[in-house]
Amino acid sequence: MRLSRHIGDAPAHFNKDTSSVRKMTSTPGLPEDSADEALRISEARYRRLFETARDGILLLNAETAQIEDVNPYLIEMLGYSHAEFLGKKLWDIGPFADIAGSKEMFAVIQVEGYVRYYDLPLETKGGSSIAVEFVSNSYDCGGIKVIQCNIRSISERKHADEALRISTTALKNISQGVLVTDANRRIVSANIAFCKITGYTEQEIL
Repeated sequence: MRLSRHIGDAPAHFNKDTSSVRKMTSTPGLPEDSADEALRISEARYRRLFETARDGILLLNAETAQIEDVNPYLIEMLGYSHAEFLGKKLWDIGPFADIAGSKEMFAVIQVEGYVRYYDLPLETKGGSSIAVEFVSNSYDCGGIKVIQCNIRSISERKHADEALRISTTALKNISQGVLVTDANRRIVSANIAFCKITGYTEQEIL
């Protein structure tokens, strides 16, 4: 598991404190009714994106680590209900409970504002293992500090990579000579048997 930490720019974010959003989004001279309508549209747009995103999203209280919201895709991915997430701290939820350093990770986010796991092993409520890319940003929105965690499953990609690795290993070691070319007919791989047959090394063939 690799961990990368950077300080990132804060993305735009829906804020339930509508008075704070109004202060940030209002335009001098704009009637209050127009500001309210702009706020309503902004909130509706964010909620639609949140609900339909094809990544899992967790929203945390940046001070307490309590989960304040979770989108449908993460509920489907991990098998926990919306109610089972809400009000819990990140490390109280099953998939994250056994990961060493969860609290340390949270402390890093609080200080640096960004943390990323490229390959994080999780377990669903049903006991299935999945691998995810986990990215968290901490940012201030209207005076409220928020942590947004984006969680993307990479299990299918890992399975595809492993299948390719096995296939490549098998081709390298079969007794028939095999060449692999790209779309432009350039040779990108030659197996051991082909090199023995021709007397060329793979480096000379490529």
